[in-house]
Amino acid sequence: GDSFKTKSCYGKEGDIIILDIDPYNHPAWKTDTSSFVNNKDEQIAKFKKKYGESFKDYLNQKRLQVAMDLLIHSNRPIRDIAMESGFGSIASFNRAFRESKNCTPTQFRAIYGVY
Repeated sequence: GDSFKTKSCYGKEGDIIILDIDPYNHPAWKTDTSSFVNNKDEQIAKFKKKYGESFKDYLNQKRLQVAMDLLIHSNRPIRDIAMESGFGSIASFNRAFRESKNCTPTQFRAIYGVY
């Protein structure tokens, strides 16, 4: 995957961002998680125990990694990136992005984008 030194809104300055997501094959692009979640309480509990976070939080982080890659390497509209990375709305994408990265997708793109 690609890596970038951080500047301000992702980790500490000088940290490395590693983007190891293949957006064409990663499950974060698939919006139907019902086969995993539907009546699978035991699997969900095992997942949380193994990874230390809920499946929803894990999935959101993977979707955000896909979105970060697209924000850096493309000039596509943020709304399209939100939908293509698996978020159901631009509002949920913006909220998840701000909570995780402490900046908006627009700010992130302004700092790291190559376009």
